[in-house]
Amino acid sequence: MLSGSFSDRIGRRTVLIACVLSAPLFTWLFLSSEGLIQAAMVALLGFFMISPIPVVMALVQESFPENRDFANGVYMGLSFVIRSPVVVLVGVMGDRMGLHTTFLICGGLTLLAFPAALYLPRSSGVKNKVGVSGVRLQKLQ
Repeated sequence: MLSGSFSDRIGRRTVLIACVLSAPLFTWLFLSSEGLIQAAMVALLGFFMISPIPVVMALVQESFPENRDFANGVYMGLSFVIRSPVVVLVGVMGDRMGLHTTFLICGGLTLLAFPAALYLPRSSGVKNKVGVSGVRLQKLQ
């Protein structure tokens, strides 16, 4: 939820690009470290892997202002249908190639979202909209 509120202030595109670029970095740092540093890196990795969810949900709802409920339902349904087999696939990859290699591959695949994030519209700030948290936002500029 923190990323959603943050994206209300600085823009959805900026937050998504930061997440897409940070996740592979923290994947590598997690795999390259040990002990408490590794625990900190996996926590940051988790944060940057989960952070895009509320931001994308806000994008979906903004894209369909007349049918937000329907759009949200379609997004969540597709997300579940796509993620379910991916979890199984990642588990099989982990069993066959090892978790280290699987993490490297998954971290690298995250970068495939970068070109898509570049196509998102730039926002010059929030103009009297209701943000992810439901709070009416003031104009930023």
